[in-house]
Amino acid sequence: MSGPAMLFRCPHCQTKARPRLRTYEGATLHSFTYQCENIACGHVFHVRAEAVRTVRPSARPNPAVVLPLSKAANDRYSAPAQEGA
Repeated sequence: MSGPAMLFRCPHCQTKARPRLRTYEGATLHSFTYQCENIACGHVFHVRAEAVRTVRPSARPNPAVVLPLSKAANDRYSAPAQEGA
């Protein structure tokens, strides 16, 4: 795999685990296969990473992707209520 990856530790021995495979499951969901670097342990496990909310809206939004705004983003980017309406 190229590029930076999320750091995970083996859930059994707490040794650093190395990413081995990345699978795109959709625009907001990716799966990763990790392998423990401790040869005596050898655990291989799957991790799922999912985009669940927007912190700052995209300047080039994909209409097929619908992510709710985080509370902070909603407070910041939602249109203010009309006074006297």
